[in-house]
Amino acid sequence: MFRRVEMPAQVPGKLLLHSMPGRFEALDRVWHQVREDEVGAIVCLNEHFEIRQKSSAYADAIEAGTVPCSMLGMEIREGGIPVDKDAFWTMVRDVASRLHGGQSVLIHCAGGVGRTAMFAVSVLMALGQPAHHAERTVSRAGSTVETMAQMEMLAWCATRATAR
Repeated sequence: MFRRVEMPAQVPGKLLLHSMPGRFEALDRVWHQVREDEVGAIVCLNEHFEIRQKSSAYADAIEAGTVPCSMLGMEIREGGIPVDKDAFWTMVRDVASRLHGGQSVLIHCAGGVGRTAMFAVSVLMALGQPAHHAERTVSRAGSTVETMAQMEMLAWCATRATAR
């Protein structure tokens, strides 16, 4: 169900990509897969109204605190980029650290494509991969950025990654 991103050899964690939980399949099926893959955190890149609109069962689970792992959220409008780039980069680095520690992390937006790709590519750059390699790796896992703004955001993240 989840698409796995190939990680650098020195990173033991798993980076997984998917659409919004419960949008295209039963939420129980997603939770089963979360447990099976031992996902430690879900990165949600949707606005709150979008979650409610596209997967009310997922919205209910978030509100009730019944998601079977921790949640990291950053509201980004569809096709857009984060309002606070520094907060985005901080979250990217947190996910990179979790992956270094061996944790499995699931990233999603609505369809698991544009915003998901933007975040996943940024994580790979934070892990030391060059931008072009990170973009190809995430593309092989089935996600690519969708807008010029997202491409520009990746360029901004690349400068942050190389300034480490």
